[in-house]
Amino acid sequence: MTRAGFSVAGGELGNKYNTFSMLQALRWLVGEASFDADLVAPMEDGRWFDGHRHPVEYHASASDAASGHCELLARVRDGFWAADVVVMTLGLVEVWRDNQSGAWLNCTPPREVCDFATRYDVVRTTHAANLDALLRVFALLQTRKRRRIVCSVSPVPLFATFMEEDVLVANTYSKSTLRSVVSEAIDAVGDGAIDYFPSYELATLSARDRVWREKHLTGEPDGRHVKQEFVRNVILPLFMERYVAGVGVC
Repeated sequence: MTRAGFSVAGGELGNKYNTFSMLQALRWLVGEASFDADLVAPMEDGRWFDGHRHPVEYHASASDAASGHCELLARVRDGFWAADVVVMTLGLVEVWRDNQSGAWLNCTPPREVCDFATRYDVVRTTHAANLDALLRVFALLQTRKRRRIVCSVSPVPLFATFMEEDVLVANTYSKSTLRSVVSEAIDAVGDGAIDYFPSYELATLSARDRVWREKHLTGEPDGRHVKQEFVRNVILPLFMERYVAGVGVC
């Protein structure tokens, strides 16, 4: 989108992998809630862990972690709320919950957190919970002005699961739940401002050798991340054709 000449805001926030992290970030941006030191955790080596950022960051103190996150929110707030279009992708339903603060993490907490065993629990969140969170996300996005929202589901499968079942089964549950949630949420809003874009279907229903990288950027075997050429030659042209009349793809 940047190469096509659009001003893209919010990139500093990093990826948000679940509907609950998305909702929390929006509540912090709009001022419904505030980010404070209770949301970070001490590590055994003396650093402090902020599990609400991507990439994950570690800080010298709780106050440094909290102030750093607040500064990040302040930097992106104006540009984010000025946007006319929001593009969002749902990733997974296995989410870690912070029992101390009640917050949902955006990543798996490291075992080196001092009170890891009691502070965190992993939850396979339900269809109902994700639907509620996504509807609240949609509502918050429309609080300041009516904007266009394009929603999709990530085709990237789980690498591992914290559930007792096989990761293939866990992944099918995760993607099926989110795919159903998106359609139900869009139907519930029903005002024509929210679309579903089928990047998930384009990737998962195409030939594997066209879609998936053989090697990761690190050089390790991959097979679960989408090739850049598939994004460039298949997904992006369809997106531009559908939403951006008269703009070529670079």
